[in-house]
Amino acid sequence: MNYNAGTPYFGQFGVSSPPFNQFGGAKQSYQNNMNPPPSAASLIEDIKNIKQQVAKIDKIEDSVNKITQKVEQLELQVKCMEASYKFINEQFEETKHKLEKSEDQIKMFNEQSNNIEKCIESFKTKLTQIEDANDNLEFHSLRENLLFHGIEESPSKQENCEELIKTLIQDVFIYRSKKKSNLIGSIE
Repeated sequence: MNYNAGTPYFGQFGVSSPPFNQFGGAKQSYQNNMNPPPSAASLIEDIKNIKQQVAKIDKIEDSVNKITQKVEQLELQVKCMEASYKFINEQFEETKHKLEKSEDQIKMFNEQSNNIEKCIESFKTKLTQIEDANDNLEFHSLRENLLFHGIEESPSKQENCEELIKTLIQDVFIYRSKKKSNLIGSIE
């Protein structure tokens, strides 16, 4: 039942006035039976699609914003990591340089140590030779000399050993001569 069929604009704009009930209100059945014209239906469908697309775009925009925040955080972390890497690399290069310098010093010390060991061995050999030569000289000197024991040393630093020995020999001869004469006298 169409109540607005007699109105001058009926169907022209695709909208008709609802009939009023006895209380002055629009009938509920009119709202349920209302179908938009075909041109408006496609527009309404397009608007629904646009609303759905806008909702999807809003979700995508939220996701993009979250991703952008995460990317910014990652960029900060990468910058911090780059700074740390740069510091670690500088420390590594410095340590590497010190290690190379230390290795060179160790090589130099090893060479010096080897040279010192060779010198020590050479000195030991020479010392042994000198000790052997000294022993030979002492033995040769002892063969040519006499050793006297029991003779008191003179308090003066310059003593005449030859004179002392001569005196000692004379005393020994005199002592023996006296002893012999005493022996001969006692035998007779």
